[in-house]
Amino acid sequence: PETLDEAALRGFRAAGINRLSIGIQSLQRAGLRVLGRGHTATTATDALATARLAGFENVSLDFIYGWPGQSAEDWEHDLATMLDWAPEHLSLYALIVEPGTPMQMAVRRGILSPLDDDTVADRYDRAVDVLAAAGWEHYEISNWAREPRFRSRHNQLYWQNGPYLGVGAGAFGTARGERLSNHLLPARYIADLAAGRLPVATREAIDERTGMGETMMLALRLLIDGVSDADFARRHGGHIVDRFPDAVERFTHLGLIEWHGGRLRLTASGVLVANEVCAAFLP
Repeated sequence: PETLDEAALRGFRAAGINRLSIGIQSLQRAGLRVLGRGHTATTATDALATARLAGFENVSLDFIYGWPGQSAEDWEHDLATMLDWAPEHLSLYALIVEPGTPMQMAVRRGILSPLDDDTVADRYDRAVDVLAAAGWEHYEISNWAREPRFRSRHNQLYWQNGPYLGVGAGAFGTARGERLSNHLLPARYIADLAAGRLPVATREAIDERTGMGETMMLALRLLIDGVSDADFARRHGGHIVDRFPDAVERFTHLGLIEWHGGRLRLTASGVLVANEVCAAFLP
């Protein structure tokens, strides 16, 4: 948020951009330091106010929970502030320590101590409870909308395994049964465009088995919509139980997935182990 200014935001709005996503991540000084962010809680507050002044009536905020040292009180404060700010959409993500990052090095050296899995799960559960009590719609594992009309259209298209464009250096996209990635270097990306060439670095054909698995893996994250059996059959030429009989039977028996009006959805217990459930459908 430290890079936002009113002139730029007004320019975005005038150009037709009608939704803004701001990466707040934390409002705690310790959290911002651990996450390597350059802003403060005041900067974040000002950024949201500036976005409103510039005419943005649809704003999403991103937060990260489970960072090393985060206390329950830290998270309670952030959750309360989210509700006070009343954005239209929230994305809340558990911290992932990526390989090769300074944070991973700090963890290896014992400088940072990650929270244990149970504590991270407690943070998530608390967010679910607080936002539900405030009337927010929990439509995807990590995403909430203040009203259904504020669901992220991009998120929904992605989780429904629909085609999307990758615009910019290093961006990914899918189209016509292929997964495409653009050149990482901006100079190469710009040169290809200037020469009238698509700046595509790699192409990967998505075979039918992979496509079916990805449809299941992605759409199961949609907590309300889940995987539509009718849509799946139209797209893949067979019903879910015919394509994945063992996985459907096993996870239904374990109480991790359930049928609801022709849609297969994660149960509350299934959400807690969603990665394992979703991965089981991949080849």
